[in-house]
Amino acid sequence: MTDRLVATIEQRRSGARVVKLAGVLDEHNDLGELVEKVGAGPALINLSGVERINSTGARDWVTWLASLESKGTKPMLIACSPAVVAQLNVIKNFAGNAPVKSFQVPYHCSICDRDKLLLVNVADMIGSPGRAPQCSCDACDGPMRHVDETGTYFAFLATLKPPKPETKHDATELARGSNSAVTSEHVKRISQPQFVARSSRPSLSAYQLPDGQRASEQDITFSRPRVMPANERPYLIAITLLLLCTVGVLVFLLLG
Repeated sequence: MTDRLVATIEQRRSGARVVKLAGVLDEHNDLGELVEKVGAGPALINLSGVERINSTGARDWVTWLASLESKGTKPMLIACSPAVVAQLNVIKNFAGNAPVKSFQVPYHCSICDRDKLLLVNVADMIGSPGRAPQCSCDACDGPMRHVDETGTYFAFLATLKPPKPETKHDATELARGSNSAVTSEHVKRISQPQFVARSSRPSLSAYQLPDGQRASEQDITFSRPRVMPANERPYLIAITLLLLCTVGVLVFLLLG
């Protein structure tokens, strides 16, 4: 058991920070020094290692969460230990405005005399907030019994705000993959649809253009119908008369 509260901060590639707290949260905590170290933006507060919390530690904890939020930090509580769950059930604003994402549930195997902490997501408890999930022993694979001396272990779930739907990973992270050279600007260009540039100016006819751009009258030519030369007209008349005579003979033969 750790007598003092120990804090470690890890930075993730997505930009979020993971703050791991372990030990005893009492009057000897140094939470105030962590405010500037955490910084603004999303922060996952891992509380799986917190073993005990007294009244002074609980008060300092609530003040610390408020200080983080005032600095632009968005804390999210994950892997809350049984000690943290006990405070969530007693102190209404123990989580402040931070959403509780997951917590640990204690179990005991009477056959193997083993204890186990099962990590449970808050979203998975919707619909059965007061029922302990099933848990199997790692040694004998038999069912384990949920350890709940007060019978109110899951009471805090009713006081939590409804969890928001899980969002997809940030587009920058999805597009980057393992290539750190891809930036958010690349993602923006890739994800946005490409439209063909089209001028919004109306098309003008030749007579609507400015004088400098208008073609002169000499440049504008018009096509006129072709006029048959005079020497070709007798041939056309002769062919027409021949066709008429042929038609007349055919009609005479058919009617005669």
